[in-house]
Amino acid sequence: MRTQQNYHTRRRHFVCINLTPMHFEYFFQLALRRFGGDFSLTIAYLLNKNMRHLYAISVAPTKKTLTANYQPPTRNYKKNWIDIKPPYWGKLYQMRYFMGYSMSCILRILLEWEMIEEGIPIQPLVAKPPLELHLGSGGYQNQSYYRSYELKTSVNYEKLEVTNDFFDRSD
Repeated sequence: MRTQQNYHTRRRHFVCINLTPMHFEYFFQLALRRFGGDFSLTIAYLLNKNMRHLYAISVAPTKKTLTANYQPPTRNYKKNWIDIKPPYWGKLYQMRYFMGYSMSCILRILLEWEMIEEGIPIQPLVAKPPLELHLGSGGYQNQSYYRSYELKTSVNYEKLEVTNDFFDRSD
């Protein structure tokens, strides 16, 4: 039996992310510099640009659990509230199950990769993996933001197997 739910989300929603002041300041400046202060478009840009790299660093299959890996504990993390469109946050939320990292950790990884590309000296939490040559010179071909994605999770309770099928239609 298939159940389908259709609904409209609110235009904006406040969510909390845990980042160091340095990471949040960079995130804020990136949003201001490239997207007029829109955090939603900034997250969409980072995800769209690095989606294949994120697939390559997924730790969920090796962990064999649906829990998330969090950032290394430190007292430097601050709770930052940002205004974001729910569909963009929803994609990040679903990515955590596929990736095995928390949403704040995924965002931190994306920000660090962007910082390195801009020449900011930083030791990344997770190194950006090299990709195969068929991606083209830019690393991603679609300049538009993701349009639709699909995540299917199936569970075999007897074998204790969890299967995540994630399909991103932005390519």
